[in-house]
Amino acid sequence: MKTLKNIILIALLFQLNSMNAQKISIQTANNNNFSFELFNYVGENNKNLFLSPFSVSAALAMTYEGAEGKTREEMSDILHFSKNSNIFNADFGEIIEKTQSSTVKGKYTFNVANSIWAQKDFNFLHSYFATVTNFYKAPINLVDFSSSMKREQVISEINKWVESKTNDKIRNFINRSDLDKDTKLILVNAVYFLAEWTKAFKKENTKSDIFYTSNGKIKKDFMRETSRMKYIKFDKGEMLEIPYKNYKSSMIILMPDDVSNFNEFKKGLNSSMFDHIFNKAEYKTINLFLPKFKIEYKKDLAKTLAEAGMKRAFSNSADFSRMVCKKNIRIDKIIHQTFINIDEAGTEAAAATAVIMKRVTSVNPSDKIEFKANKPFVFLIRDNTTGSILFVGQLVK
Repeated sequence: MKTLKNIILIALLFQLNSMNAQKISIQTANNNNFSFELFNYVGENNKNLFLSPFSVSAALAMTYEGAEGKTREEMSDILHFSKNSNIFNADFGEIIEKTQSSTVKGKYTFNVANSIWAQKDFNFLHSYFATVTNFYKAPINLVDFSSSMKREQVISEINKWVESKTNDKIRNFINRSDLDKDTKLILVNAVYFLAEWTKAFKKENTKSDIFYTSNGKIKKDFMRETSRMKYIKFDKGEMLEIPYKNYKSSMIILMPDDVSNFNEFKKGLNSSMFDHIFNKAEYKTINLFLPKFKIEYKKDLAKTLAEAGMKRAFSNSADFSRMVCKKNIRIDKIIHQTFINIDEAGTEAAAATAVIMKRVTSVNPSDKIEFKANKPFVFLIRDNTTGSILFVGQLVK
């Protein structure tokens, strides 16, 4: 299978009637469930990590449209996708479409883009291409993977496309070793996010301080600000919401009380638990100490999702008969690459996901609270109109 790369910058804004709002809220809840599950599937407890589950879901949503039988059932169970194709595609397509209306020039940018790169003489069904073009606005690029020279050309075209959609933050997305003569389809999702804090940190207040890792102490540059923010102290940890300009989205910090229990703390996070504490948070005056950081991350998620229970899609018994005339295609790789930079002005983030498919072969203002993010923590970027979790990550060192 071809790799789907997703670059994710997501701000979802919806103006819906009550019926549509109900549909979107269900799919949003499903996507958020997958967000926390994917975060824990990946693990990487001792590394800084940054994912865009929304990007992964978008890329795999296009793939899911081609799945049938037990392959579709397993994908539905792991990804939390509705088995009703018409409802699912309409809902997910609407989410993607609505995100495009959120940009505020010079203050907030969120771009989402999909594309498909298909072997020009393979037996793809026209009905499949028509569906993904209609709902996911993914142009179909007919290409040739048959020779090394021709694959090099396709790789160059896809990587340039990804760079253009992510403000050059995701580079060298697909490598020569990712493809071979059996590659038949690559589904790509790219997102780009750029947002200013509601209240920018003053650079002159940024000072070096200690960050406590599980293995000892290190130095980091900490930004400092005092402001009214939503906060809650809960069992085993604290949560703080740091809003971006116009409150279109927020960064949310989830930090355990005990640095030695970070891995257990992380395992305990799920969508329902998060919703519960988030809805109980109240505005307090916060003395915030937040480290500046940058994370670049890349991983093939194929093994991760297969081990989670989506095995058939990667096997020779995969059924993508809603995509091709014969059952002769499977997922080979799911390449996910991300970038995030946090500084005094705000946040820049990007993500790309590629699904590569190949032919089957054998408080009061005076009551100040200090929130010092000086030990491993989980962070989310959440769209405040839909409640969608766009990104999830961890800073541990």
